Amino acid sequence: MIVLANWFHFAPGQRVVQGCRQSRLLLWCQQGRGWVRAGGPRIVLSAGRWALLPWATPMEYQADPRRPFVLSAIHWIPCHDPAAPFTVGLSHNHGDALSDLPSRRDMALEGWNREIIEGDTHRAGALIHLAEYIVSHFNDDAPTAQAMITLGRLLVDEVKRTLAPAGSAGGSARVRAAQRFAMLHLAEAIDVSRLAEAAGCSRATLSRLFSGDLHTSPAAWIAQKRVERARELLRTTALPISEVARRVGIQDSYYFSRLFRRQAGLSPRQYRGAVRPL
Repeated sequence: MIVLANWFHFAPGQRVVQGCRQSRLLLWCQQGRGWVRAGGPRIVLSAGRWALLPWATPMEYQADPRRPFVLSAIHWIPCHDPAAPFTVGLSHNHGDALSDLPSRRDMALEGWNREIIEGDTHRAGALIHLAEYIVSHFNDDAPTAQAMITLGRLLVDEVKRTLAPAGSAGGSARVRAAQRFAMLHLAEAIDVSRLAEAAGCSRATLSRLFSGDLHTSPAAWIAQKRVERARELLRTTALPISEVARRVGIQDSYYFSRLFRRQAGLSPRQYRGAVRPL
């Protein structure tokens, strides 16, 4: 059930501290920049970045002094007693009116328990579009319990879909963890060592698991996903090819063209010329 959905334009350098936020939270940055801490290391949020934060963590927000961020947020309760009345709002500190209610409880989602997950909004378009609708609906109309339950279920389903990498049906939990990490960080220079760290195993173990589950190597799988993402960008944007390469984590345009041609059978320029944007 969704209990709060809103956006806030921070003042330059504004800092907000909360003792214990009792919700699961989706944050995304509309503009500006700053950082957020949810009981651990800082998370830098700038325009086009989102983050999922787990239940019951202290919160600290710090806006950039020159370009303060505009953050949107959706708070939801995974388990809400259906017999309890629906109340807008949540506890941000121990001792608040809504603190430690027995009718509100946490529940782990498939693929997401206590970790903090970050990503780019352009890789989670459906999730962010739904989230923006929820914020608009929450603020334009008096939210009802039934509407917030329904929208909450849609949001959770979309979170699960966003966190589930394409082609991840079956396979081991470690492979799925590595896939999820890769898809969220595809624009970065990720390698097999980083994937193995995300999966909580050695490089050798990860290679064995990929071979058994997907019949390929981690490096080959990453290359395939880079080209799939590049195809999408070439079809749907007018970005220069060098920028497409950069957005899929490849700084060398010549290497990118070779990799793309090897997998797609065409150069990036030829591929773009063969498709129609609309």
